[in-house]
Amino acid sequence: MEKQKLWFLATVLVVALVLTACSGDSEDAADNGDQSKEKTRDAKTSLQVIENEKVGKHLADSKGMSLYIFTKDKKGVSNCKGKCLKNWPAFYTKDVNAPEGYDKSNFGTITRQDTGEKQTTYRGYPLYYFVKDKEKGDVNGQGVKDVWYVVNDQTFQKHINKGQSALLSAGIGKVLSTLQDLKNTAASSPDNAKKINEKGKTLSEIWEPIEKDIEKHNAKAYENIEKSLYPLIAESKKNQPDVNKVKQLVDETADKLKQFKKKITSAQQVTQSKGSGNIPLVYVNERDANVVQVINSNNNKVIDTIKVGKKPTYNEVSPNGKYDYVVNSGSENVSIINTHTNQVVKTIPVGKTPKGVNFTPNGKWAYVINEGEGTVTAIDTQSKKPVGKIEVGKSPHNGVSSPDSSKFYVTNTGSNSVSVIDTSTQKVVNTIKGVNGSPHNINITPDGKTLLVSLTGKNAAGVIDLGKNKIVKTIPTGIGHHVIDITPDGKYAYMANIGTDFVSVIDLSKREKIKEITVGTGPHGITVTANGDKVYVAVSVENEVAVIDTTKNEVVNNITTKEFPFFVSTIEGG
Repeated sequence: MEKQKLWFLATVLVVALVLTACSGDSEDAADNGDQSKEKTRDAKTSLQVIENEKVGKHLADSKGMSLYIFTKDKKGVSNCKGKCLKNWPAFYTKDVNAPEGYDKSNFGTITRQDTGEKQTTYRGYPLYYFVKDKEKGDVNGQGVKDVWYVVNDQTFQKHINKGQSALLSAGIGKVLSTLQDLKNTAASSPDNAKKINEKGKTLSEIWEPIEKDIEKHNAKAYENIEKSLYPLIAESKKNQPDVNKVKQLVDETADKLKQFKKKITSAQQVTQSKGSGNIPLVYVNERDANVVQVINSNNNKVIDTIKVGKKPTYNEVSPNGKYDYVVNSGSENVSIINTHTNQVVKTIPVGKTPKGVNFTPNGKWAYVINEGEGTVTAIDTQSKKPVGKIEVGKSPHNGVSSPDSSKFYVTNTGSNSVSVIDTSTQKVVNTIKGVNGSPHNINITPDGKTLLVSLTGKNAAGVIDLGKNKIVKTIPTGIGHHVIDITPDGKYAYMANIGTDFVSVIDLSKREKIKEITVGTGPHGITVTANGDKVYVAVSVENEVAVIDTTKNEVVNNITTKEFPFFVSTIEGG
C-alpha cells in the first residue's frame, strides 16, 4: 500500500514538471514573436475608434490595439501566411459590436485556409494586429512596405478603392478593345457569321468578370450599358447576324463604357489628390453645415468634406502646412485637422464664443480670440494644448502676429482698441487706443510696420502706423463685416465686404482703394495664395468661393460649396 502511494506521488510530480516545462516553452514562443495564436483569440468585446495624431481616427480592438488591413489581400482571402502571419497576427472576435461610424453589416468572418482559424473582416478584408505595437494607440504598422494600413475610410478610399477602380478601368479597356474588334470583323467579313459569332462569344467572356463590379460601382450606369450590350451579344451570336445592327450597338455600348471609364479615372485622380502635401489646398469653413470643405487649387475642385464642430467661423493652416485649426464658435472649441489625411486629430476646448485663430510665423503658438469673454487662448502647437488665457479688451474678434513672432495684435470691437501681446510672456504689453469704428479684422504688412484694420462701424479700413502707435488714415471701402488679406509683396490688400457684392482692392503705398471686384452677394472670408497669384473669397450668401486672378483683378472661377461658406485659408507655400 505504501509503495502504491509513493508511486502515485511520483507520477503526480512528473506530470507537474512536464506541465511546468510546457508552460515555459509557450512563454518562450511568445517572446520570440509568435503571437498569432494569442491574438486570434475570441475577443468577445466591442471594437472601438481611437485617434492618433499621425493617422487620425481608426479602428482598434477593445484594449485600444490598432487593427490593420493588407492591401495584397483580396476580399475574403488572406495572402498573409507563415512568417507574415507571425508579424501580423490575425484578429478575430465572435460577436462584432460595431463602433459609432461603422456599419455592423460591413464586418464578417472568414476561415483561413492555412491555419483553419477564423478571422474577422471589414468590408471583406481580413483584419490584423502588428507585433511591434506594444501600447494602446500604437500605429507602428502604418504604411509598412506601402501595403499595411490602419482601418478607416481614408485608407479604403486611397489604397483599396483606388486599386479596385484601376482594375475595373483596365477591364473596361479590354471590353472596348473587343468591341472594336467585333465591329471591324462585321465590317470586313459581313457574311462570315462564324467569325462574328466567335467575337460575340469573346465579348461575353470578357464582360462577365467585371459585370458585377460595374453594377456595384454604379447601378444606373450598369443598367444603361446593358440596354445595348446584351442585345449586341445576342445579335452577334445569331446564325445570320444583322451587321448594321451589330455596328450600331457596338457604337452605343462603346460610348457608354467610355463615359463610365472617364468617371472612374476622374474619381481616381481626386482620390490621389486628397491630403497630398504636394498640392496647394484651400480649406473653406461651411458655417451652417458644420463642415470644412477642401479645394484643390490646381483645378478648383472640391476634393473632401470634413465634419468639425458647431458653427465653424475662422480657420488657419499652420506655417508648416501640416494642420488646419478650425474655430467652432457654436461648440466653443477648436478642431485640428491633419492636412495629410484630412481628418480631425484633436479637439481643444477654448473660451466663450470664439471667433478668430492665428499662428505666429515660427509656428510655436496659435491664438484663439474668445469674443464672448474678452480673452485670448494661447495654444502650444507642439503639445496641441492650451496653456492659458490672456485678458484683452471688450468683444475681441481677430488677431495677427508680427512677422518676427514676438508680438500678437488683437482687435477689440467693443472698446475700439488693439491689444498688443508679448508672445514670450503671454501678457498684454500695450493697447493702441482710438481705433474708432468697431475694429473687427486685422492684418499686418510683411515689413511689420503697418496694421490694416477693418472698421465695420465706419465701412472703412484703418491704417495703423506701429511706429506712431495710432491710426494715421481711414480708407473708405464697403458695407459690413470685413476680412482683409495682404499680398506677399506688401503692395496690395484685398478686403471682403459682407454687406455688398464686391471686394475692395487697396494700394498700400498710396493708402487708397483702387478697384472694386464684383464677386457675388455677401463676401466674407478672404485669403491671398502664398505666391500672390490668386485670391479666394468665401461668398457666404451665394454659397460659393470666388477665385480672383490678381494679374487681372478679375473673377476667373466660382466654386460651389455647401451652406454659408464663412472663411477660407490655404496651405501656405503649397
